[in-house]
Amino acid sequence: MKTRASLFTLGALCVALAACGGANSDAEIGENASVEEPVDKALESVTDEPVEDEDVEVTPPPPAVSTQAAKSAANEAERDFEDLSAALEEVEETTEDAPPQVQEIIEETVETVENPGG
Repeated sequence: MKTRASLFTLGALCVALAACGGANSDAEIGENASVEEPVDKALESVTDEPVEDEDVEVTPPPPAVSTQAAKSAANEAERDFEDLSAALEEVEETTEDAPPQVQEIIEETVETVENPGG
């Protein structure tokens, strides 16, 4: 399944790259060698300063979280993780006689939970 997904992604990237295209001749490449040049030229005549929009409501940032609340949330997350790990171990024990494909899925799930970053 991972191989199919990888091949599909690779194919999609190739199609996207081909769709980007490019200049048809060296003359077209030289005309706009820098994106900034046409932009600077277009903005030369602009002299207006930014104006504050009075219709926009500015919402204050959310209140800061206290250290105690952060520690409490971290402890709760740790307990949830321990509960999930225990449940996964129980699933592994009860599915020892399951077909190899099911066991493989369970092992991948356990690996993902135990190592979420990689």
